[in-house]
Amino acid sequence: YDHLALIYVFQQKGFVSENFYRSSLVIPQSLFNASVTDPRGLPVWWKAMCLTRTVYGMYFFLGGCFKVLIGLLWSDVLQGMFIERLDEIPPDAFAYGYLTQFAIPWAFVVGYVITLGELTVGFLFVKNLHVRWGAVLAVFLTINIGIGGFFSWTLLGFIAFPMLLLCVSEPAMEPPVGAVAN
Repeated sequence: YDHLALIYVFQQKGFVSENFYRSSLVIPQSLFNASVTDPRGLPVWWKAMCLTRTVYGMYFFLGGCFKVLIGLLWSDVLQGMFIERLDEIPPDAFAYGYLTQFAIPWAFVVGYVITLGELTVGFLFVKNLHVRWGAVLAVFLTINIGIGGFFSWTLLGFIAFPMLLLCVSEPAMEPPVGAVAN
């Protein structure tokens, strides 16, 4: 707890803002009061959420890298994937219209948006930078992938987790036990 006491003293002296470990919560903090905490004083659920965010980010980043490796940015691979998928979708489905009216004609642009979007989401989540913007982008990409005829039930988890990140931010940290304010 020495590092927490040091941060607490720095906060009292004005070197570190009071919001160093605090941010506003959209969901009431009382929902997450857990008696189990890590050495920094943060609840274990928060550490689990950070680990899940990092794994999610690595998944997205590696998905973007894979799309670069298969040449999605400079070839018609995505257009071929869309046309192949079009044969499996009934003509009266919304996904059929989405593919024929938007995705296939704009396949080159869609490929750039998907690839660069996945790389961006992955980078933001792994580096813990602008996580909420990354979550919005992740939801946008995942919904569009689902609409494009590539829906599976696992996509719901890829939508639910970023939505959770939009609702929850880092919990407030209490000063360490034994820390003395000057």
